[in-house]
Amino acid sequence: MGALHIPEERINLIGVDREKQSSVDLSQLNIEYVPTFIVFYKGKELGRIIENPRISLEADLLQLLQNPPASHKFKN
Repeated sequence: MGALHIPEERINLIGVDREKQSSVDLSQLNIEYVPTFIVFYKGKELGRIIENPRISLEADLLQLLQNPPASHKFKN
């Protein structure tokens, strides 16, 4: 998929409502703001984009996936 060549079957999107409720148990993810994009690799969180991207969603995700810092949280 896109510039990083990530297969679509490796991407999971989970939607929540305004109360942060979903059909999937998300309690362990500590989601405080919506939207929150969380990126995992091999079961470990690489980082998240919270509410608003700094540049654009695409650019911030690309930066996160190419250069994952130890604790990366984008939040304006």
